[in-house]
Order: sequence, then C-alpha cells, then structure tokens
Amino acid sequence: MAEGFEVNGHKITAQVDTLYTGSLLIYNDSIRGLGLDAESSRSSEIRDFPYTDGGVKMKEAHAQQEEFGGTELGGARPTIYFPTPGVHEPDGLFDATIGLELMRDSVVNLDFRNLTISIRRQGGDGPGCFPETVHGARQNAARSTPKSPPCGASGPQRTRSSVPALTFLLEYAVPVSSMCTREI
Repeated sequence: MAEGFEVNGHKITAQVDTLYTGSLLIYNDSIRGLGLDAESSRSSEIRDFPYTDGGVKMKEAHAQQEEFGGTELGGARPTIYFPTPGVHEPDGLFDATIGLELMRDSVVNLDFRNLTISIRRQGGDGPGCFPETVHGARQNAARSTPKSPPCGASGPQRTRSSVPALTFLLEYAVPVSSMCTREI
C-alpha cells in the first residue's frame, strides 16, 4: 500500500499495479469519503479493460486533479475509473489502484529495500532528463526527498546499485545512463 497520492485534494492510500492499464481506479468503499459521489453517479462512459480481473468494464469520469507528493500526474483533464460488477474490490484495505496511465511520461522507481516509490516527471534540458523527483513512502516508513542534480551536471550518472529497485520507463525509452541521478 502506498501513500502520497491525492485526488481532488483528498489523500488516498493505493496499491500500485504495473499491469493495470488505467490511471486511477477508486473503489466503492472510498467514493463517498473522497467526495467523488457526483463523478461516480454521473459517469456514463464505459471502458473495457480486457486484462483486468479476466476482462471487466469500468465507469470513466474526470477528476479536478491527481497528484503524487504535490506533483500533478493526471494532466489537464485527469481520468478516474469506478468499478462495475466483476471488478475485484479490496474490502476497504486501500482506496484506489494506481495504473500505468497515471504514470505516463514518468520514471517510476519501486525501492523494495526502503519501501519507497519515487516518480520523476519528464522535464529539463532534453530527452532523458527527469529533474523533478517526488518521493512517497509506505505507511510508517521514513520519507525522504533526495535532490536530483540538474540535467547535464558533471560526475557519474548512475543509480545506487546496492538498492534492489525496479525502474519502469514509461512512454519513453530512456537509457539509464542519461537519467539525472547520482549515487547517494
């Protein structure tokens, strides 16, 4: 379960599912508490997710904002989804599922050793520069916000090899050597 995500200014707890192709799925137990009753009830758009729960349909709507650690992720018109019958519900364990669509144009690091997630948005001085780094942490784990050096900074361009982290490069294939990170 991850913290640090928000929808329309409301903090949410979420699972990050790297196989879910949608953006942000809000579960029925959390709709009211997050103030999303109107969005859920007036949603008439339906989207098919053939690889989720053996193939299900979800109601599609738009949120005002979707963020992680204060960084906007959802774009100008963020999409949210609501379950229909057939979508597996987590029995109130967390509010939402975060999928690939929400993390588009980002580098996502899942640091299993330190139980943290970092999301770096594309920006800076050209392809492969992701200077804006935001960190979130698992519940009760320490939070940190290491500074990323500016793109083009001199010195070794590598990630800390002693941390067993997975890096998912979404939307853009960016060689690890061109990412704006340094050993810490």
